[in-house]
Amino acid sequence: MSKRCVKCSKDVTNDKRMKDAKGQYWCFDCGAKDEASRGSGLVQKCPGCGTPTHAAKFIRVKERYVCENCAEGGGKGKVKGGASDTRNDKIKVIVGVVCLLFGVFLIVQSL
Repeated sequence: MSKRCVKCSKDVTNDKRMKDAKGQYWCFDCGAKDEASRGSGLVQKCPGCGTPTHAAKFIRVKERYVCENCAEGGGKGKVKGGASDTRNDKIKVIVGVVCLLFGVFLIVQSL
C-alpha cells in the first residue's frame, strides 16, 4: 500500500514524511508549510547534529533534510554534497593531480 501526501498526492512511501493526528500522511515540504502557516511549534531534531529545529527551517541536501547550520557545513553533522564539500573535493583532486605530475617528473628525472 502506497502512502500519499494528503495535500499534493505525492507518493511518500520511501520519503521523509509526517503523519497528522488523523493518521494522514504529509510529504515533508507540505507538512512543514502547513505547520508554519498554522504557527505550530512543530520542532524536530536535525538528523545531522541533533539540534531542535522547526520543521519549516529544514533544508533539503541530497536525500536528507537538515538544519541550516548542517546544510552550510558548519554543524556537527556536516552533510556531504553541500557547496563547501564540492569545493573541498575539487581541491583534493587538484592536489592529487599535482602530486601525480610531480611523481612522474621525479621518475623521468631519475632516468
